[in-house]
Amino acid sequence: MPGEQPDMVRQLQPLRGVDISPRYLCYMFNISEFTQQVPKGARSYTLWGVDQRKDHTNRVIPSKTIEIDGKPVKYEIGAVVPSTVFDTYVDGEGKRRIETQEGEDVAQDILYPEIAPTSDNNDLRKWGCGFFKRLPKESPVPTPDEIRAVLAAYEDNMRAWVADGDKCLAEGRPADVNSIHTRAWRYFSMTDRPGVTKVEQPVECPGCGEKLKRNALRHTVQSGGCGYVAPENRKRAMELGLVTRDEAEMWGLLPAKATAPIK
Repeated sequence: MPGEQPDMVRQLQPLRGVDISPRYLCYMFNISEFTQQVPKGARSYTLWGVDQRKDHTNRVIPSKTIEIDGKPVKYEIGAVVPSTVFDTYVDGEGKRRIETQEGEDVAQDILYPEIAPTSDNNDLRKWGCGFFKRLPKESPVPTPDEIRAVLAAYEDNMRAWVADGDKCLAEGRPADVNSIHTRAWRYFSMTDRPGVTKVEQPVECPGCGEKLKRNALRHTVQSGGCGYVAPENRKRAMELGLVTRDEAEMWGLLPAKATAPIK
């Protein structure tokens, strides 16, 4: 709920007896499939990839969607960093010390980690990560411009991986193709590349208006459909046993049953 302090903010306040009322919150987000785990001081920050989080029953928690230039873009809110971050350490004399950091500086450091989780490129904006800053009472929803800036960097990076993967194939080095190449190809729907499966978008059923698998011969009742069969598919559906005899006769695919003359 807007104005409610997220659980993750509470987790970032480990010192007992310290009551923090943040002036602002930095919401870390991710628009890619790549989950990032970034160590920072005494804690680690997780920037979940889209559709990567699961609930206690192991079901995927769908990511949120925002429209950018007419295109739906998924995003996932990961770590939430308060305006003041407290960290503890032990000094050379064995004494416990408290260090405070500005939350916005911590968020920037997360985007530019010393040790990059995904590759030797430590700019996580190129891997779909960013953050936006809000007041505690404001809704934690990014603006299109905030997403757009990260999206441009991410797509530039994915194009570079597409080119590198294509080079591996052209030079006869298929063993050098890795999962990042495959994800980059899939992101741009390059279904002619190895390991990329074409995903067919559902269409609207002319019979009931519900979603129907493209090229389906029949909107089967067993799957919750209305039983519709397109005229051009009726003969093939009959050959596969997907229609009843009465339907085949009604559509003129079989001769009608002979009936006794009325006396």
